[in-house]
Amino acid sequence: QRKKITAQTSYRDFYQLLWKVIDFTGSLHNNLDYPDSLQRNLKKENIFFPLPLRYMEGALLVNAPYKGLQVGDQILSINGIDSQVFAQDVGQFRSTDGYNTTGKYAALQTQKLADYSYLAYGRQKEFILRYSSKGSIKSIRLAATDHSTFEKQYEKRSRLEVEQKEQNLYFFEFLESDIGYLRVSSFAIGREGSPAYKDFAAFLGRVFKELKQQKTQNLIVDIRGNGGGIDPCELLLYSYMTSRKFRENTQAYTRGYHFPFPEQLRLPGTSVAEQVAEAKKRFTRPQGDRYYQNPAYNPVWKPHPDRFKHHIYVLIDPFVASAASHYAAMMKSDRKAVLIGQETSGGYYGHTGHYNITYQLPHTGLSLSFSVVNLEQDVRELSDQKPGRGIIPDHTVEQRLEDYIEQKDRVLNYTLNQIRNRN
Repeated sequence: QRKKITAQTSYRDFYQLLWKVIDFTGSLHNNLDYPDSLQRNLKKENIFFPLPLRYMEGALLVNAPYKGLQVGDQILSINGIDSQVFAQDVGQFRSTDGYNTTGKYAALQTQKLADYSYLAYGRQKEFILRYSSKGSIKSIRLAATDHSTFEKQYEKRSRLEVEQKEQNLYFFEFLESDIGYLRVSSFAIGREGSPAYKDFAAFLGRVFKELKQQKTQNLIVDIRGNGGGIDPCELLLYSYMTSRKFRENTQAYTRGYHFPFPEQLRLPGTSVAEQVAEAKKRFTRPQGDRYYQNPAYNPVWKPHPDRFKHHIYVLIDPFVASAASHYAAMMKSDRKAVLIGQETSGGYYGHTGHYNITYQLPHTGLSLSFSVVNLEQDVRELSDQKPGRGIIPDHTVEQRLEDYIEQKDRVLNYTLNQIRNRN
């Protein structure tokens, strides 16, 4: 990548060259951002893609009514670029664990679409869309917009009911008399001992006592869209569903206490000295050039006395990452739950996490952040889980266009049918 840099390399070109290296390392906690001031100025310009999209069944679809376009219209090309090439070019700027690609394509339906399309293709004055609508091939010319206009259009996007409820971090209900439904849309709940964590613990306590009292035989745990959060929220949830003792990880290590280029470090709320002191407490066992985790920070968990002992179904999708994919990995490792949906962005065997540090590059001002602890998750080796992949579902089920148009949740309905057929 360095050899590609010339006197003609633009700022955005340099970003792309650097991103190729960062993405190659295969960690979903990697980020590379423009300086805030530059982002603010760019967002005022009419240079961005104007409408939300969704990638589904290998197709790029319109996801909000816009100037005659309807939800579900299939885009064939954009400015002469084939839709599949466009999806790959734009989706590359979403970081995932290992070699995962489902998360990159899923990023096309997020609010980052406008930013990623700019990174891929630069400033645009207009977008010429060739698309299919109700069997007819059509074309439309759309003016580029500023970022706030795209954001307003994004708020009009079509969403399933489960996506509309994402503002609720967690809730529980009975879908049928013998089917409990637990939705956890984020583990960004609170650190252990905080009021928010205590509320979550009390909530889980009530839920699993009720399941026990009702003698419920089936539990659906829906973590679709859950991008992770704060340890040990996912471990607490897992303790209600496993029969084994477990730890957060089998081992974790970092490369030492020295942070190179300290003048470029940006550590909001802390200093390099404080970061080093914290690392020395948590990683106390040197072996070669690695410093392994102090066992005191990786305690053994026991199954909860009120754990659920019957049929469990876990719903996953490409947005499941970090702490959420950690939970999904342990559930799959036990082989006592059925995982349904799509491959997650987060890895099965391990990931980088815990300490996230940020560097500001000296000449460009680009902000580069990444995690510096390598964790091996407490999971078994499975034949259908290859290194470098996300958690592979037992039943791969993807939303279909006709179901989406009719606002039917194909993944949840498939799960309910699995339960009914088993019964």
